[in-house]
Amino acid sequence: MLVQAGQGTGKDDVVQMAYEPFVQLSFPAPYTSPNTKRVSVGLLVGRWDAAAYLFNKTGGGDKKKIGGAALPLMVELPYSSKAGASERAVAVHLKDARSKPGVTKPVNTKKSVPGFDLNKPLHRLHHDTSHYRANRRAAIATCVELGLRLCHQRARGEP
Repeated sequence: MLVQAGQGTGKDDVVQMAYEPFVQLSFPAPYTSPNTKRVSVGLLVGRWDAAAYLFNKTGGGDKKKIGGAALPLMVELPYSSKAGASERAVAVHLKDARSKPGVTKPVNTKKSVPGFDLNKPLHRLHHDTSHYRANRRAAIATCVELGLRLCHQRARGEP
């Protein structure tokens, strides 16, 4: 899928789309299939995003390759919260963010964390500078409050 820059709407040049791909299946031996003809994999809805601040903002010099496609798919991250798992802290944090967002830092009982549900996808704050700056100030203040020097340095853009 390629969409030429300038065909979308809004500041981020977003194009909404829907398509129904068909695939031809051919199973290797010893697997067999009674149906090796075209098979619908269902209607897919997505968007083409060519925001100027994205990684592929130049398309390598080809205007038709600027931006990229995004499909509303849920990606599963197999983190373990079991004792001894190297990613346990991350798993516990994500679990809390999903089930009890108000207890994550900074504490906010009205917090709603996007990205865990197709009805509440992740979103950008790039154009909402006041909201973006407020989130950044809260993150830095929380790092300072908790004495997280590395977190504080990174939030300020320091190495």
